[in-house]
Amino acid sequence: MQKSLEKIKKQLDSTENILSVLQCSFDLYVNQNSSRPGILVATERRMIFYGPPLLNLKNEMVEEFLYEKISSFTLKKSIFGIRIQMECNEEYLKFNKITNTYATTFVETVNTLRKK
Repeated sequence: MQKSLEKIKKQLDSTENILSVLQCSFDLYVNQNSSRPGILVATERRMIFYGPPLLNLKNEMVEEFLYEKISSFTLKKSIFGIRIQMECNEEYLKFNKITNTYATTFVETVNTLRKK
């Protein structure tokens, strides 16, 4: 995870700081079972997902989500685990396979920043 954080830090502006981090998978296609493992980071002005290169996926993946473009950001819990659902630019996105216990704090942080 440390290498992934270093890659994300290179994407940040000089005034941005990492406020919260989640290890998770990003569902690339909501109606298909295709997800990319990585980390999701919240800064003061945006979220960034970084997926490191994998064996069959040689390219790293970097996705940016500006808070003003996010219309909903919610935490869902079920017997299958915790996931985050997001609507951004009229697109429905999901993050699942969350491996740390900070999901609630992460969602609260993002929702607070979205409302500024």
